[in-house]
Amino acid sequence: MHHFDWQRYTAHTLLALGVSGLLLALLARFSLAAADTSLLPRMVAILTAISATSLLLYLAAIGARTVFQALRYRLILGATEDSVPGFFHLLLVTASRNMFVDMLPARLGELSYVAMLNRGYRVGLPACLSSLVISFAFDLAALGLIIAAIVVHQLFSLGVEPWVIGTLLMVGLVFAFLLVLLFPGLRWATRLIETLASRLPGVAGRLTARLGAFGAKLAGVLEETRAAGILGRIRAFARRRTASRERVAPRELVDEAVARFRGVLAQAPMTRGNAESMRTSQPGERMNFAIVLRSERLSRNSSTGSTMRGSGLHQRIGSPAENQGKMPWR
Repeated sequence: MHHFDWQRYTAHTLLALGVSGLLLALLARFSLAAADTSLLPRMVAILTAISATSLLLYLAAIGARTVFQALRYRLILGATEDSVPGFFHLLLVTASRNMFVDMLPARLGELSYVAMLNRGYRVGLPACLSSLVISFAFDLAALGLIIAAIVVHQLFSLGVEPWVIGTLLMVGLVFAFLLVLLFPGLRWATRLIETLASRLPGVAGRLTARLGAFGAKLAGVLEETRAAGILGRIRAFARRRTASRERVAPRELVDEAVARFRGVLAQAPMTRGNAESMRTSQPGERMNFAIVLRSERLSRNSSTGSTMRGSGLHQRIGSPAENQGKMPWR
């Protein structure tokens, strides 16, 4: 059993908290030093005037957004990855990603999501990038819906502002360009890079070939994710959850197998030769011999599907001479 090192975990946590506190203190110190001397009292007055209800609603909205983002990442990653991190781990990754996005300029914090999943949880780099880009496309679609709702509201109230229409058109064009770039565009670019790699000599050709191979993997992951669809991912996710809840414990499987073996032993046809072999065999061999008799009986009297199951059982168990002294349920 793996032993959890509490001392190491506590030391790492305290170190992380110390570094984070030091960075925040330096940031506040340099920000306030260059500002007006009256800025700090005004900031304190603004913070103390915030309503507690509004603050709680804001925190609840931020928490709900983080939860839904983690669920979205898990659904998208499940289209191409067999081992997806658990929901709690993805929630931590999503919260860290949101923090880095707010802290770093030009949305460079998005790369922290890729780094944490790829280096920390061993998720494939194409799957990380595809889930990030597809999530960004969904964010653009959601932003377009919000702007469209603003346009509809202005139509029935104050009149439509031209800048709102322009913003909606710009978001729609960026969304369409992103879809074209991701699906047919990436495949075309990959083919062009592969063609170029075959013509370049030496190190340049090898590096270009690696870039083309990575582009092909990324394009394949994107195609698999698109083929799965959102509703398909939700249904697959629900099936996995149901299967995990209905999973039987190993000890229960052993008990069920032993009970079935005893039933087969009681129903197997006993001829004189079979009985003599059973009396002279070992305990493990007796059980195997009875199962072989049962499988041969099924293969003679059942349909094609039952014949396949009986022959498969005979092949898995083998003859009594091969399995002497072996207990199949161990």
